Amino acid sequence: MPDSGIGHQQLTLLFDGLLALLTIALLLSLVRVRRRHRRMVQKGMASRSELWSRLTIALLVNFALPVVLLYLTFYVPAWKTLIQHQPRLGFWLTAIVVVLCIKGLVELLLIGSVYQQSEDAKFLARTSEIRTRVVVVGGGIGGLAAARHLDQRLGGRDDVDVTLVNRDNFFLLSPLLFEACSGVLELRHCAQPIRPCLRRVRFIEATVDSVDADRRIVHIIGADDARRELAYAHRRCARGRDQPCADSRIGARADVQDRR
Repeated sequence: MPDSGIGHQQLTLLFDGLLALLTIALLLSLVRVRRRHRRMVQKGMASRSELWSRLTIALLVNFALPVVLLYLTFYVPAWKTLIQHQPRLGFWLTAIVVVLCIKGLVELLLIGSVYQQSEDAKFLARTSEIRTRVVVVGGGIGGLAAARHLDQRLGGRDDVDVTLVNRDNFFLLSPLLFEACSGVLELRHCAQPIRPCLRRVRFIEATVDSVDADRRIVHIIGADDARRELAYAHRRCARGRDQPCADSRIGARADVQDRR
């Protein structure tokens, strides 16, 4: 394979320039993912089929080239020879693959987040024959235990709807953080996702802004910064000592009235 001459050098520089421009374009596309995510949140996802179509497009666009390059690297000896003679080509292709993989993972996570937010919005706007709505505020030790207990006792009833609202989508066992930081335990033993712990209880990842005890409505702010109202017939407050359910506008009567 000739690797000298003016024509070869010009062709190499042109090829490297094109790969550099492609890498820069991918980096700019990665930076704009957040903006596309906002537009996606505004439009929402109408159905599960739209979710699968978006996931398929994201997989094809972002992971097709890495899969092809992996195949060439492991199963085509001539490709290894080409990379050995053209190390800059291998460098730029590796950079493109890394950017594509990062961009693909970010897009997949954002698509899943948008779909979950759309489902939560549909749930909050739903009008049904459910007569009793139970809202558990807080996903700590007390809130998650209460939600699991209600899931076992009331999960099979069609006239009862149980919803758990928490700021994070994971349950954190804070007494074990010291052992995790000291290396005695792995960090995954201190934090567990909430959704797999619940079978029929609805989980909404949102921050509770206030509670209107007179109207029996919990005002929440979703991950997309959208404000929504969650009506309830019964409420279990488990936000901890530092974050009581009653805000400054309502006062402590919110908890007192619910205990009657």
